[in-house]
Amino acid sequence: MSLGRINTQFFPDFGIDIITVSVAWSGASAEDIEGNIIKALEPELRFLDGVDKVTSSAREGRGAVALEYESGTDMQAALSSVESAVSRVATFPEDISTPEIVQVVRYDTISRLVLFGPYTQASLKRVAKQIRDDLLALGVDKVSIFPKPDEEIHVELPLERLLSLDMSLVQIASQIRASSQDLPSGDTGGKTNQQLRGIGMARTVEEIAAITVQAGENGEKITLGDIAELRDTFDPDAPAVFLNGHPAFELHIQRAVG
Repeated sequence: MSLGRINTQFFPDFGIDIITVSVAWSGASAEDIEGNIIKALEPELRFLDGVDKVTSSAREGRGAVALEYESGTDMQAALSSVESAVSRVATFPEDISTPEIVQVVRYDTISRLVLFGPYTQASLKRVAKQIRDDLLALGVDKVSIFPKPDEEIHVELPLERLLSLDMSLVQIASQIRASSQDLPSGDTGGKTNQQLRGIGMARTVEEIAAITVQAGENGEKITLGDIAELRDTFDPDAPAVFLNGHPAFELHIQRAVG
């Protein structure tokens, strides 16, 4: 394991402070977005205190307005002003999504930490995540891990367990998908075991294992962890980084600029 050189800052930060407002309107054309979203937002936002430049964009299904602010603007106050201004718009179509208001935060990398060694990629990634979480708990603004391989959670289901519960693999997959984020369709394989694979799941093995797959009339619950074996792994086809012949991950330790 090695620690990269810490950046030293001699000059103050210079940059552009930006707040964006975006609105989704399913099925709307770019022209409809321009006429009903952008033209409703711009008059409310253009003359807010500190706004230096306004840039708008309209495409099918979504419109956005970006506000660039003068140097030295109190961005917390600016964010509140934008939220109030958007709430005053009374001409939005009824079926739009809730407007998304985001202050763009810029980060400066102050240090890099490289992890490598004679361990599996999954083991090193777990260590990298733990270090990231510890640094964030200490007050570090942001920690990014590179590379970002596609993580997978494998679920091994013995066929006899499915039969005993009178459930199908499709039912199990649907319950996992309903309790997870960004879970695509699973796949099956083997004669005695059924396997599900989820790529890009925003859940941990522990959370997936706790999903209830069947509940009895008396309130007893059978969880996925009761009937299946779960494990963290990575997409074998995803690119990997090696250092001195060993898997490696790099953590970028960053602070907010401004």
